[in-house]
Amino acid sequence: MKYFLLCTIIISLFWWDDRLIESHATSVTEPLKDMLEAFEAAGLQADEAQITIKETMTIDDVQAFLQSIEGFTFKAQQTEQGTMKYSANRRESNHQDETLLLVQTQQNSQNYQLVYHMTNTSFTESMKKTYRQKITQVTKVLFSENMQSFACISASKNGIINVDSVLKNFTKRLNIQWMNKTEEMNFYTRTGYTSRWQQTVPSEENNMNVQFAVREGLAEKTTITLGTPILVHEY
Repeated sequence: MKYFLLCTIIISLFWWDDRLIESHATSVTEPLKDMLEAFEAAGLQADEAQITIKETMTIDDVQAFLQSIEGFTFKAQQTEQGTMKYSANRRESNHQDETLLLVQTQQNSQNYQLVYHMTNTSFTESMKKTYRQKITQVTKVLFSENMQSFACISASKNGIINVDSVLKNFTKRLNIQWMNKTEEMNFYTRTGYTSRWQQTVPSEENNMNVQFAVREGLAEKTTITLGTPILVHEY
């Protein structure tokens, strides 16, 4: 009876751990899926999607940690502050690029910030499956529930885009409540919140997890970018 209970507890722990890992991955991939569908519904063809995952962690043996990461070859570099930085890149297709960066937070410290970045320029069903699998594997092997994730999608079009129509489409499809907005010459941004996505960041008014940006005039194109919880990439 005791053996049976012990086995049941162990199986339950593995099941819970798998559910937790799946939840971490979903918190990254689900917003990206939602945004892609929103772009398609608005009649926009996505040009690029970017995903960044980061976490500060304690690592006792850096070399052993780096060697345990399959598929990446790291280069070591000492920064001007005397801390160590390890970087690696993997490009398995012309449409997907991955980067891993491990940076020591201060000299002689065992605390590091790990940053994973993926860029996608193809959105076929097979490529969507590939990035979902990679994100699931990365979150399972390298990150914990303390990770932060950022995702954004951009679409560019020659000439003028009906921004009001696109914004209304995004608002309805993603159930966004808009807050702040900024308008400059050829540049426009708005921040908002949707209950569809888990991660938020504080803002002046309330928590936010959506940022929308429009830039006009670059190479005679209009570029629309949608990101969560904030845009941390160039747009």
